[in-house]
Amino acid sequence: MSNVERSVARIEEKLSAMELKLCNVKDSAIDSSNEDLSKASQELLSRVTICEMNTNDRLGKLEKRITEVEDKAVALGVRFQDFKSEFPTPAEAKAAESLVNDQTVDGNTGISCGECLKATKETVLVLGDSIARGVGDKLKAQCGKVFERSSRGGARIESVGEDIMKLKDDKERHLVVIAGTNNLESDDISESLAKYEKLLDNAKKVKHRQVTVVGVVKRYDLGHPYDLRSSFFETKRIVLNMKLKEMCLKRNIEYLGYDPERKHMEKDKLHLNEKGQNELASKIFSHCLRS
Repeated sequence: MSNVERSVARIEEKLSAMELKLCNVKDSAIDSSNEDLSKASQELLSRVTICEMNTNDRLGKLEKRITEVEDKAVALGVRFQDFKSEFPTPAEAKAAESLVNDQTVDGNTGISCGECLKATKETVLVLGDSIARGVGDKLKAQCGKVFERSSRGGARIESVGEDIMKLKDDKERHLVVIAGTNNLESDDISESLAKYEKLLDNAKKVKHRQVTVVGVVKRYDLGHPYDLRSSFFETKRIVLNMKLKEMCLKRNIEYLGYDPERKHMEKDKLHLNEKGQNELASKIFSHCLRS
């Protein structure tokens, strides 16, 4: 091989080596570019996901806040009506007094509980917590076998719902349920409503002539009157009772509200005193006669 041919061969080898290096550099550049692009894409997707989560979280908080404001507005309207009832104008007071005088109460009608039972052909079972105990005993003492009561101190909505399932079918029985007082402080509205929903469903599974649910009775032990804590729980109670009433109506279950005055409460501000028990017992008695 001549010197010229050897020189050409060496040049070709160098060119091949340079071409190989260029290919390697190109591949490395492409890999690096793809890796950078992948990292950038992942970072962008991560930011978008975080942004969506933050937006959804803010929307959720905003919706919750709007619901709270609506609930407070409704509760404020109800409390305003209560205030008007407690402090009527002279004309309103006179009209209310006239209406009371025109009506007869169960103690003055001359109709005995035995006659009521004969007319309605039903029995009434008051079932629930400690409030049901005092009220049920008042009704039972006045009406004998017409009224029965089953109660447990400290009973909650869920436990009263379980007690309902232990009852036997009775087409002549009017079931009156008193529960919710012991859930007011610990459960939020959605939790209480879910428990009430199960209780109402249980009530429909057992045969009764009629079912009545008494709304959560007003409490005075959760803070001083008109302070923020007391106002919070009273708002919760009012909204809870309004939604409970709607649930009852959808299931053809009667709803009976009761908001005692402070003078009708015991010193513990939680349980009804004798006047309160008599007042609620009278409301239940009249309600059962109409139902």
